[in-house]
Order: sequence, then C-alpha cells, then structure tokens
Amino acid sequence: MEKQLAVDEHTTLSLPTISNAIEIFSLVNQYRNDLREFLPWVDETHHVDDTREYIKFCLSQYDNGSALVYLLYYQNKIAGTLSFNTLDKSNDIAKIGYWLASCYQGQGLMTKACAKMIEYGFNGLHLNRIEIHCAINNIKSQNIPIRLNFKKEGELKQGIKLANNQYVDGVIYGLVKEDFNLKLTSPH
Repeated sequence: MEKQLAVDEHTTLSLPTISNAIEIFSLVNQYRNDLREFLPWVDETHHVDDTREYIKFCLSQYDNGSALVYLLYYQNKIAGTLSFNTLDKSNDIAKIGYWLASCYQGQGLMTKACAKMIEYGFNGLHLNRIEIHCAINNIKSQNIPIRLNFKKEGELKQGIKLANNQYVDGVIYGLVKEDFNLKLTSPH
C-alpha cells in the first residue's frame, strides 16, 4: 500500500507519523465542537497522548493491511483525515471515512481527495467495491459520494453511533469498479 498519494499541487494524502500527533490534536481541539457532532471519538480525545495512541493503531492497521488512514494535507498543513476504515480483502471491499476541519470545508478538498483515494482503491489495491456510510442528517458528508457518482443503496436504522451513545439512522452509498470504469471512459 502506498504511503503517500498526490491529489494535486496543493493537496497530498500521507500516512501519519508519531511526530504529527501535536498538530492533529491541536486541529481536533480547535474544531472539537464542530467535529463531535458526527464523530464520537472526538469526546475520547482529551490529550495529545490519545492522538499518539491513535496514530500507533493506524500504523499497525497499515502494517497488517486491515485499514489505510491518511492525513489530508492542504498547502503543507493537516486539514483532516481520509481513510479506508476497513479493508475487506476476502471480498475486495473498503469503507471510506473522513473528516475535515471547518476552516477547510466548502473548497472541494475532500471531494478531490476522495476521488484520488477511490482511484487508488480500484486501480492500486484492486478493490471491487467502495462504500461510504453517513449519518442521515450529515448532508455535507453525503454530498461527497453523491458528487462522486456513488449510488445510494439504502438506509440503516440506528446504524451510526454518535457522541453520548446516541444512535442515528445511516445512509449507505456504494460504488463498484465496473461503474467507476464506465464513468472514466464515458464521453462528456
């Protein structure tokens, strides 16, 4: 698996290192109120040591091939993360997860980065299917798979756990390699 992917001249996806812990924690801490609405782990991240442990966990998942977590860099600053939260090798399926600090939202950064990650997933990792699961009321998150031609495949009753052990309905979006290839070769 690649340790780094170039998205464009300003944007890169790169594996985290322990030395990133302070910058990641500072970003999460600065945007804690916004992030915690849909990301329950934010309330469990109290200290930079929590972030260091998370990075160690991400690197162990990279080493055993069970997940691939990248930091999203924009103009050489960490803006968020983008990952294949799960890599199901027996079925060639991955689930994408992401978050982006509020100050970077609305610029198309995550959509471009997801497009690169999807291309890598299908062509580099030889996946057959990629999914994105979103809370039903997280419209910003849902807009990304919609823009990237994923198909809404259904809803999961109480399928997303948020902060304070609150469960909300989720939406599943899916894209298969065959449809991705059609999109790439179809005339505009």
